[in-house]
Amino acid sequence: MQNISNRNEFHPQNWRQIARREGLPDDEIVVIIDKSVLKVFRRNVYSLAVAFCLVTVTPWTIIEAVDYKFTTLWNIPFYIWLFMAFFCQAMLACFPQTRYTPPCNWILVLLVVLLLTMFGSYFLYLISIETFLVALLTASVVLAVLHVCGAYCPQVVLPNTVCTGCVLLVCLITLLVDGLLLLMMVDPVYRLVFCIVIFTLVLMMIPFNSQYINGRLKFTPIADTLVCALAIYIHFIIMLLCLCAFKYYFDFYIDQVVME
Repeated sequence: MQNISNRNEFHPQNWRQIARREGLPDDEIVVIIDKSVLKVFRRNVYSLAVAFCLVTVTPWTIIEAVDYKFTTLWNIPFYIWLFMAFFCQAMLACFPQTRYTPPCNWILVLLVVLLLTMFGSYFLYLISIETFLVALLTASVVLAVLHVCGAYCPQVVLPNTVCTGCVLLVCLITLLVDGLLLLMMVDPVYRLVFCIVIFTLVLMMIPFNSQYINGRLKFTPIADTLVCALAIYIHFIIMLLCLCAFKYYFDFYIDQVVME
């Protein structure tokens, strides 16, 4: 057993040394990470996540304040931005080397942030500034509370790997079926179901991700600072957009009832 800590440098190359085997059998590897290293890692992750969120929320707030319809500026389908963001995220997930190689990792992460900002800007004209601010506050509070729970609550009450995997599988199957129905029918109820399912999925993933970041699982992603910060950002953006969508569809169905 070897206790390897990093005192001064926070560099991915150093974190790879933490998991290096020192003559122990494959099934008896024990990795010890210094608490100060984990503390620096957590601080960097949450600081970057806040910065990413501000990069998106600031222009969205300005667009809402001036009541600007973003589609008049860009004549590009909104799903193009989403597909491009998904492609960049897939590059980070499917090619691990890109996560540790600057500036490639920074370029991909910032592209995801920029593309999701463009994607969300297409829908802001559908809601009021008051609705947006309430959704922003609610998403921030829920995200903070769930991360605190994931970091400090007893693990017996938190979703483990098996539970999270099962919920993820069920939600993905539901989203696939609902997506196929969306392609064949124009009923807004399927869009609402899509938002509810993905919102539920994110609520399950946040405390699990918090355990991952805070070193409460079997592996701590010390070298994945950018990816962990990006995950927090994506969870926040999904919650914010879903909350706005809930208010929009609530008003939509209320108007339908009044018209009838």
